Amino acid sequence: SYAFCEISGYTEKELIGKPQNIVRHPETPKAIFHDLWKTIQSGKTWKGEIKNLKKDGGFYWVEAVISPDFDDNGEIVGYSAIRHDITAKKEVEELSQNLEIKVEERTSQLKESQKQSESILSSVLLPMLITSKNTRKIVYANEFAEKQYETTMKELIGLDVDALYTSENQKEDILKELNSEGKVTNFESKFKTLKENQFDALFSLVDIKYEGEDCYLGVASDITEQKKRELLFQELHKHIKESIEYASLILSLI
Repeated sequence: SYAFCEISGYTEKELIGKPQNIVRHPETPKAIFHDLWKTIQSGKTWKGEIKNLKKDGGFYWVEAVISPDFDDNGEIVGYSAIRHDITAKKEVEELSQNLEIKVEERTSQLKESQKQSESILSSVLLPMLITSKNTRKIVYANEFAEKQYETTMKELIGLDVDALYTSENQKEDILKELNSEGKVTNFESKFKTLKENQFDALFSLVDIKYEGEDCYLGVASDITEQKKRELLFQELHKHIKESIEYASLILSLI
């Protein structure tokens, strides 16, 4: 399909007739493909996440649903696959996993000077806010947060973080998610910009010390479009499953 060619970097002509492993990434464990083939060859549907290789040597992640196709005699004659691009999601997950290590490694440096700490934090290429636990005011925002919340860094600094929440109980819900041991906590939540536009975000939150003050560091990645695609993906998968079940029922009545 056009979408597959666009993400993989290959042309349709380069892909037609080629084995599937042309996009197999060397870091993907062989056990995944063993489980995949074992599942679909047994007549069942396989679902999982796969890291694929681009033509230019880069990579992308897909969530794949692969189902066997049957003939009138119930024999497997082929396989159908639906792939959903989750590269952005996996990149956020990887960032979240590394964020805790980065915070621990940089804590002593963060105490040295505001200039140095902001240089470290700006290396994270996602919207980032640091909020004082005591005042609930935003004490740091990077340039990516300006675009995310449709405002300027000047307006964000000193703003009560509650202004970005979409409901009155969201504060309590977010604090419940925070691990009391100071580990990075990842979850999905809705936020709003200063122009009152709402968006879904994959949110990472952790306790840190910033300029000697107890704070929360939050990193948000807008997944609004991804959520829409996931809903469409789920509906498509449900429709395919219902169609297969209906076809099986018709065949059983013949």
